[in-house]
Amino acid sequence: MANGTVFSHFPTKYDLLTAGIQERVACVLKEASASDTQSEPSERLVHYARYLYRYYLDNREFAIEIFRELIWQPERIEAQIVEFQARLYSKQPEFDVLKSSVLMDLYFMVLIKGLNDSSSTADSMIKTLERKVALVA
Repeated sequence: MANGTVFSHFPTKYDLLTAGIQERVACVLKEASASDTQSEPSERLVHYARYLYRYYLDNREFAIEIFRELIWQPERIEAQIVEFQARLYSKQPEFDVLKSSVLMDLYFMVLIKGLNDSSSTADSMIKTLERKVALVA
């Protein structure tokens, strides 16, 4: 591969990292989908978070680098968030915009706190998410 070929497709390091993580997250979501039997959006969120939190913790430094950028540029993942919300509500007769937004807020706040705490485990993060989701369910 010629020098600079990768960066002709990915102008910045962030773009390269984002492409890699999006591809891997799609695989994680596909794996989680295979065992998704829940119907309530809050239960589905916890189900998918089990897989996603584990992935992000297994790739902590990589995830921190990505989220460092995304926090200040949310439009870069807006499409993925909308798609994820639709997935959570796909077994419901109607989409609850406010509750969906609150569920996403909880998901990301637990994720960010977990990534910043080196003692966090996927299980401890899931327990925290479950307790918080129960307050709004």
